[in-house]
Amino acid sequence: MLLPSTESPVNAAQNNGHAPAKAQNETVASRPDPEVKQRAPRRTFTAAVKLRILAEADACKQTG
Repeated sequence: MLLPSTESPVNAAQNNGHAPAKAQNETVASRPDPEVKQRAPRRTFTAAVKLRILAEADACKQTG
């Protein structure tokens, strides 16, 4: 003869390896987004950095 279970449905689901929907949503929200962005943001350089790069290029004695 089977006796009725004294566990609540939530506890029974956790014991069976199934978490309630609220716990699953919290787990997903804490993970980083695995999606790759379509396009990376463009880099920007200040005028000082551009001038430094040009000065280094002008100072080169060899090609390449």
